[in-house]
Amino acid sequence: MLRAILLVGIATSAAGAQGAPGSIVGSVVDSLHVRTLSGGSVVLTQQGTPTGTAAAVVAVPTTADGLFSVDSLPAGRYAAALAVPELDSLGIALAPLAVDVVSGRPTRVTIALPSLTTVTGQSCPTGSVALKRGMIVGRVLDGSTGQPLAGARVVVQWTDVWFDQAKGIRQAVRVRYSAATKGGVFRVCDVPTILTLLTQAQVGERSSPAVDLQLGPSGIARQDFTVASESAAPQSATLVGKVRNADGQLLPNVDVAVLATPAIGRTTAAGEFKFDHLPTGTLTVEARQIGYLPERVPIRLVADSARTVTITLARRTEVLDSIIVYAKKKYDLSEIKGFDDRRHHLHGTFLDSAQIADRVPVEATDVLRDIPGIELDWTGSDYVITSTRGTKSATQTCSPTLYVDNINVQDINWVEPADMKAVEVYASPIDAPAEFAKGRGSACGIVVIWTRPGGTGATSK
Repeated sequence: MLRAILLVGIATSAAGAQGAPGSIVGSVVDSLHVRTLSGGSVVLTQQGTPTGTAAAVVAVPTTADGLFSVDSLPAGRYAAALAVPELDSLGIALAPLAVDVVSGRPTRVTIALPSLTTVTGQSCPTGSVALKRGMIVGRVLDGSTGQPLAGARVVVQWTDVWFDQAKGIRQAVRVRYSAATKGGVFRVCDVPTILTLLTQAQVGERSSPAVDLQLGPSGIARQDFTVASESAAPQSATLVGKVRNADGQLLPNVDVAVLATPAIGRTTAAGEFKFDHLPTGTLTVEARQIGYLPERVPIRLVADSARTVTITLARRTEVLDSIIVYAKKKYDLSEIKGFDDRRHHLHGTFLDSAQIADRVPVEATDVLRDIPGIELDWTGSDYVITSTRGTKSATQTCSPTLYVDNINVQDINWVEPADMKAVEVYASPIDAPAEFAKGRGSACGIVVIWTRPGGTGATSK
């Protein structure tokens, strides 16, 4: 249970007559969304009443500004409990707190809901999550019985994209897992709040269709999953809905589809749609119309029942034809330290990026075909480079020494031809510069490949 923070102050107004009723004036602040909270209610229950005497219970709704007030309360201690549908949907419960009502005086109360840091600190195994990270909570239920599915696994997946100065734009798929407890409840922590998350529930060989989800600024969201039962009728649910714009007007001719199913249609002149014979479980319904950004809404369908949903297309957009821009950086060979000088003064074969491209290489070894002093031998799976010099037999080959960006490597096949900017080949160590003519292997020749200006550890212009 998460305790709300309760600040209670006694007003300094003049005391009334002994035994006069008191009052409470208060507000509720939602720390999750950093705003006052409306749409809830505060339930006050009188404490310490004599045995056999009914306790006074008062339910007070909060206004649009998150305010509440109640008059004519007998003096004494009360338990204040906050009931908020949004909090209930997130599985967050607040313990009732004590409020002392004084005769003839108003008691001012401020109830602050817990922040994301507090919620995740008490709900996540690792404690509070990092900046721009949050959590998903919910339940996994059986599509036929509605019973919780303990042990079900919830998978959350997203793609991280970042820029690496050496390798350019990089991306990686991240995954988080959570097992549902006895009540079917799950919590997935440490997920990004600003990216689209692909979520799915899995029970043995069964799984729900994937659902797109974004946490948004609050950093916390609830998503329930319903997984179709093995014995359930596969096509037994109905979906009825409407599509509106931001002004509440019903929109006709909107393309509507239930993803991962054959259900596709358009809204009527009244902005309505209906799909029958849908599979049970958690699905995603998508609405599209020219002039608006597509909107996706997760839905939970139960066997032999109808679900009603309203979709709002609020985000208008102007869509232009796609424009594809091709760009290619021109690498100056002067950025490779000493390349031009070696090409003009040493005996070897030198290829720049244009000459490499002219060879139309599929594999890196294709770049070295027909180079003096180099042969390509087929191993049964790949070509390897060997020297035309030195001892060569069925069990022994003469393999040139290979450098990639100043690093001595053993296999050329991991280098992508598109990454090769320049190549130097020396048939004999006598022809090669001293920094490469090292070790016994250099007697079989030397191959130097450059994939970036300056090579490893060098500074490019």
